[in-house]
Amino acid sequence: MLYTEKNKDELLGGLFKNPPPSYRGAPFWAWNSKLNKEMLTEQIDVFKKMGFGGVFMHTRVGLQVEYLGQEFMDNIIHCTNYARDNNMLAWLYDEDRYPSGAAGGFVTRNKRLRARKLVISQNLCQTEDKETALNNGSAYLVACYDAEFFEDRLIGYKKIEADKPPKHTKLYAVCVPMEESGWFNNETYADLLNKDAVDEFIKVTHEKYKNSVGSEFSKTVPGIFTDEPQYIPTPLPSEHFTGETSVPWTADMEEDFSEKYGLDIIEILPEIFWDSENKKYRYIFRRYLSERFAHNFSKTVGKWCDDNNIFLTGHMMAEQTMESQTQMIGEAMLHYGGFAIPGIDMLLERHEYLTAKQAQSAVHQKGSEGMLSELYGVTDWD
Repeated sequence: MLYTEKNKDELLGGLFKNPPPSYRGAPFWAWNSKLNKEMLTEQIDVFKKMGFGGVFMHTRVGLQVEYLGQEFMDNIIHCTNYARDNNMLAWLYDEDRYPSGAAGGFVTRNKRLRARKLVISQNLCQTEDKETALNNGSAYLVACYDAEFFEDRLIGYKKIEADKPPKHTKLYAVCVPMEESGWFNNETYADLLNKDAVDEFIKVTHEKYKNSVGSEFSKTVPGIFTDEPQYIPTPLPSEHFTGETSVPWTADMEEDFSEKYGLDIIEILPEIFWDSENKKYRYIFRRYLSERFAHNFSKTVGKWCDDNNIFLTGHMMAEQTMESQTQMIGEAMLHYGGFAIPGIDMLLERHEYLTAKQAQSAVHQKGSEGMLSELYGVTDWD
């Protein structure tokens, strides 16, 4: 148990004045330069003098050693041991910067594991057959539709062959991979709807930490922080035809959706994008995304952490409203089931009572150790 004093009838005066490490704040300790043990040791001493109970060892822009490389891990080991010797906690962080899931691009060197979206548009981009596209990190055609609009509102549609001319407006549904980016070290974000991608993320990241400091799991190293995992952000549907729109997608979506709901998602696809009299399919699709993402990421990573005696903590992306959650993660509270210590993020100087209450509610329902908040980000530090 991390918060050993929580079950006492009263918090004794001495403990309140001098709380143990787990009840003290812990900074996101930015590793953003050339690392050396002397500098890191000195900074831990400063944190202890300031009254912190531990540190989150967290990479940021500017890191000048290879992420998860030997020198990086040697410094993780050194700081963990030094924290232990100084009665402090050494929290891990699971990503090179953020958002969590791609392991600094190591996961998405395998192009089949790259994040994807389904774009529906009047214009057809260059495509390849599905298997070739998955292996090459390119686009493939999923379906074509003859769609009828009245004053920009969808009033009818049917699936047609790619080479067949439409009676009304021809729409192409194309699965498109995320573009490579320097933010992901010239790779892309990972497809967290794909359990293979999440399993690779755990192998590259969590297993590496276990091999280095696993002997301190549940002791000096109580937990690992995951930061803003998400699927590709997508707009919510509109009743009006906007020319192009998209939703998160993954390679086996058609088969998996059919198995779960007994529906051919390709046959009903336009109703996911535009308003119609029957909103049932849109609801089912968004529920499907949320459940699949929570199962494949939060619950999979959380189970690994439980099995290895370490807490999964951190926070999801876009927790602040139901609309923002739907666009990027599905449903925050569904994810908290995988967290031993559910968390939130409070950026700027905002007051988000719903954000805090969601996590608190999950903590009470699960009987969790506690909850966590990332605080003071973007709050005029200059």
